[in-house]
Amino acid sequence: MPSTFEMNSLHRRRPKGQVWVYFDLENPANIELDTYDFDGMFNWTITYEKNADIYLPYGSYTALKPGEEPLGEQINPSNKDRLAVWTVGNCGSLRDLYVQQLRNHIRVDVFGGCAKYFYQPHLVEKRCPKFTAKCDNLLKRYKFFLSFENGNCVDYVTEKYWGTPLDLGIVPLVLGGADYKKIAIPGSYINVLDFPSVKALADYLLYLDKNDTAYMEYFSWRKTYKVDGYLKTGSFNEHRPWTCELCAKAQDPQHKVYESLNNFRDSTTHCGIHEEKVFEMMDSEGVNSETEQEGHWPWVEETLKEGEEVEDEETESEKLKFS
Repeated sequence: MPSTFEMNSLHRRRPKGQVWVYFDLENPANIELDTYDFDGMFNWTITYEKNADIYLPYGSYTALKPGEEPLGEQINPSNKDRLAVWTVGNCGSLRDLYVQQLRNHIRVDVFGGCAKYFYQPHLVEKRCPKFTAKCDNLLKRYKFFLSFENGNCVDYVTEKYWGTPLDLGIVPLVLGGADYKKIAIPGSYINVLDFPSVKALADYLLYLDKNDTAYMEYFSWRKTYKVDGYLKTGSFNEHRPWTCELCAKAQDPQHKVYESLNNFRDSTTHCGIHEEKVFEMMDSEGVNSETEQEGHWPWVEETLKEGEEVEDEETESEKLKFS
């Protein structure tokens, strides 16, 4: 986006009736932008949030047509000899602490830029090369994939759910601020927040690991639904016809102005959803939420400093798969 000075200059010179659209697919907690500077400028919004003027989710699903064959490879749980995996390149948030606690109970292998912050001498493969058959084949050996969002924000369900796990036949463990019952495919995921403690989740995963019939229930959705598409690397047009919606809307551009863009993209009200619940789950494991909320996270503070360097080294395409 142009600088604030340039935006104000363009705004003063914009033709009367010209429509400006605010397009943003990142969550408000992760954007380095003061939206107050753009009050009164934009007419429409395109975001992953359902209240946007044009809704552009990271992914969507649809029912199979009569006679349509299910997509994807046949899943055989006997070929999955590993339990859980997390690919992550954006370090230093609440989800890191949760994974630390989860690893006290079960094995969770970590790949990506943040793997160096986890002690895992048992892990033979130190890297999972992005966007390669080698990496895909390695991930297929896991039963569960940690689809933990980098911000617990309203309606924010990204390729961490829609992409790798559903593509490769792995059950997603979701953690975020969205209402997954209204966005994700029914019966396709396990929501971390449905459990009273970290140990309770771990116990359930161990149960599924020993019970193939119960585990395979999480793939029953393939008989009824299919992923209609999702936001892949650099492809903003393929999975949803938002450009058609924009063109249709432009035929009758009703007057509307976002006098306060910050009200629409305020991280203090749109993010941090369910974090109290996550802290409660970790409290039962010996993590004191009051201490953590005061900012005394020495491990995370160190990770934040290091993690910024890791993130800067990633390309935009890499962020889509390992953020």
